[in-house]
Amino acid sequence: MSEPDVMAILAKRITLARLRKGLSQQDLAKEAGSTYQTIWRIEKGMHKDASVLLVRALARALGVSVDYLVNTYDEDSQREAGVEVVGAAHDTGSTAATETGMAV
Repeated sequence: MSEPDVMAILAKRITLARLRKGLSQQDLAKEAGSTYQTIWRIEKGMHKDASVLLVRALARALGVSVDYLVNTYDEDSQREAGVEVVGAAHDTGSTAATETGMAV
């Protein structure tokens, strides 16, 4: 996956997770220790160099994993293939995929 693809996924997933949590961009910025402008730029796809520390802070504030935000395990493709993605909604530091109860 190319860097622009990852940044587009990051933008989409941050926006979706923020809206699900009922947070404004200002609220998310405050919870993540960032600025409104940075959140706005990420969500608009204009922020091309989000640091690992920023992404981790956003994941924690949103209650999701970094893996989910950047689609580390291509979770959409796994769901389409019938693989259950476990841990995507938690900041556990890792995401595991299982199929019919067996670890992959």
